[in-house]
Amino acid sequence: LRIRKIFDGFEPYGWETPSHEIAEAVGLSVKDIVRLDTNTSPYPPLDELTRLGKAATSLEVNQYPDTTYLELRRGLATYCKLDVDRFVVTNGADEGLDIIGKTVLAEGDEVIVPAPTYAMFRVVPEIMGAKVKYVRRRNNDFGLGVGDILGAATGKTSLIFLCNPNSPTGNPMKLDEIRSIAEGTSATVAVDEAYYEYWGESAIGLTEGHDNLVVCRTFSKAFSMAGVRVGYLVAGR
Repeated sequence: LRIRKIFDGFEPYGWETPSHEIAEAVGLSVKDIVRLDTNTSPYPPLDELTRLGKAATSLEVNQYPDTTYLELRRGLATYCKLDVDRFVVTNGADEGLDIIGKTVLAEGDEVIVPAPTYAMFRVVPEIMGAKVKYVRRRNNDFGLGVGDILGAATGKTSLIFLCNPNSPTGNPMKLDEIRSIAEGTSATVAVDEAYYEYWGESAIGLTEGHDNLVVCRTFSKAFSMAGVRVGYLVAGR
């Protein structure tokens, strides 16, 4: 089996131990395990699941799905107050990040990643053969300035990842700062807004006038749907 050389020293994304394994190891029932390490809701969306159960027999699971996801995109357009054609539906936010990487990165490109932050920001560029340049956050408040990001950019920088609010530190970056970053570079600026609903400010509005800006969101957190694996990208026209 021939494998690309970049995988010789590749560190895979480390997923959390399943709840049933934890329960077995400590002698508890799975229902007694409350996860705080995955940033997911401990409460399933019971009303939605009940409606899904009633409709299950009419679902055409024997057929391929509508790859336009038009009905979902219409709902997203209403939720985000944007045109329906501004959305790409993805298999969770992780696929959204993967699509961004595959679209803009070539081997040898540089990707700026604040640290600490979401681990997938490293995985995506490394799989593409790109080089990750970490920008360390301040020790006192985990803050990060526009100058820190743009100062690390070079002619090889093709992608800048931002998580807003950041995971795991929780601190946000002001929208004016995101705008300044987008205007200060020709690189693609990808803003992961997995926790937008807890913060309330979004860079989606900035995508209208900045064609190098793309926002990635998910249903996994605020909507209690991590197991469904639904995310979406928003960009300009």
